[in-house]
Amino acid sequence: MNGTLTGQGGVRVEAVFEGDIALGGMLVVGPSGRVTTELLKAHTVIVAGLVRGDVLAESVEVREGGKIWGDVTTVNLSTEEGAFLRGKVTMEDVIDLGLAGEEG
Repeated sequence: MNGTLTGQGGVRVEAVFEGDIALGGMLVVGPSGRVTTELLKAHTVIVAGLVRGDVLAESVEVREGGKIWGDVTTVNLSTEEGAFLRGKVTMEDVIDLGLAGEEG
């Protein structure tokens, strides 16, 4: 799938997705999910599949077998044994996702 994924709810990706992602909720990239994006923005990001692109989120979790190729900016980062991250990690006190309709 190609396109733009936006909204305030949660989304689970179990396929190949290429495009922009900006969610006011949770994004789960399942074990069979493959995401390619310039910048992935969401309140919470859980990666058990593959992400190619930078991640901006309040909370990022990379599970066993999950892979991120890109820089991560977050308040909370957790990884399981067997997780992979190639990029720079920046920890912040507060993240401004700059999402339309977001209360702040």
